[in-house]
Amino acid sequence: SDTAVSQLKRSDMEKLMLSTSQQSNEFITPDSIIIPESLEVRVDAEQLYAKGSPLVGKFGSVTLSDDKSYVSFKGAAAETTLLLFGGNSSATGQYVIIKYRAPKENPDDLGYWNFFISTENDAPTGADGFYYDKTIVSDGEWHTVIFDLAGYGNESFKADSKGNYKAKYFRLDVFNKALKDETTCDIAYVGMCSSLDTALAFCREEGEVLFAATKTDYKTLSTETGEEIASNNFS
Repeated sequence: SDTAVSQLKRSDMEKLMLSTSQQSNEFITPDSIIIPESLEVRVDAEQLYAKGSPLVGKFGSVTLSDDKSYVSFKGAAAETTLLLFGGNSSATGQYVIIKYRAPKENPDDLGYWNFFISTENDAPTGADGFYYDKTIVSDGEWHTVIFDLAGYGNESFKADSKGNYKAKYFRLDVFNKALKDETTCDIAYVGMCSSLDTALAFCREEGEVLFAATKTDYKTLSTETGEEIASNNFS
């Protein structure tokens, strides 16, 4: 309901500082993004484009849609990585949300969602990786995935004494490997929040989402009720 959604909104929001990532993952001059009321962090299409467009030499291309609702990433001969924020941010979030679209006619397999995030380390290390296999559907339709980072078992992602997960940085690998030319993926936004109820309320218009409770336990949930529609467990 509208009442339930309004209760999830935060009254005192702050700004989050982003940093541009180079191959060495160094933090460059940060620019700010406005945190919306319903999620602790939301990086929308225009902000994703701002992060990706300076690195076109590394990507095949980065294109913002005419209505500025999504960004199209085209594969290249290297990983496509975006440092969405860094520098000891105050972002709190156990759950990551990605809304994406991958065409059926892609000439290459996109692989899996891969990102690096830590509450312990100030910059990306190999130990901070989250790898979620079988979470990208290439059918030309929009899909939303919610990841419970606490269920992954990554030792560098820990709750503080109050039970909050405060990420010091977040790097998204749009493509985690070299891909053939013309292999694309569209992303509308990337979000982060501290409760599943908040994530589901934010995605309510989607109807259903894929929920990765762990790295091998995936469920399709109704965004209206939170109830499980289908499950896909594998090892």
